[in-house]
Amino acid sequence: SAHFQHPLKIVILEINRRK
Repeated sequence: SAHFQHPLKIVILEINRRK
């Protein structure tokens, strides 16, 4: 669950997916 350690990265990834 390393993803939870970097919530900021998750947000960035989601923003990129919205493109």
